[in-house]
Amino acid sequence: MPSMQKSKKPSRCDICAREFTNLKHHINQQHSGLKNYECGDCGYSCYLKTDLERHILTVHDKHRTPCPICGKTYSDLRQHIRLVHEGKKLTCPDCNKSYTNL
Repeated sequence: MPSMQKSKKPSRCDICAREFTNLKHHINQQHSGLKNYECGDCGYSCYLKTDLERHILTVHDKHRTPCPICGKTYSDLRQHIRLVHEGKKLTCPDCNKSYTNL
């Protein structure tokens, strides 16, 4: 019979008030300034090895992924989709066009 694990209850961060299932990891990555990995080419440092690997791919190897929605290529596709395609649009009072940032 497979063991059933209970999902860990989220804990609230005292610094930013967001909830996380792994609060210690969040604090180390976002608030403590702890940097475990450093890029040998430019000195960029980060908490996670995967962040360093993504940095090397996107900055030094110039790897870009095409957006499945608009077709443009981006080094950080997740951020592009979040900001451009999922973000709340605001209307400019001068020209009445909609933008994610005014």
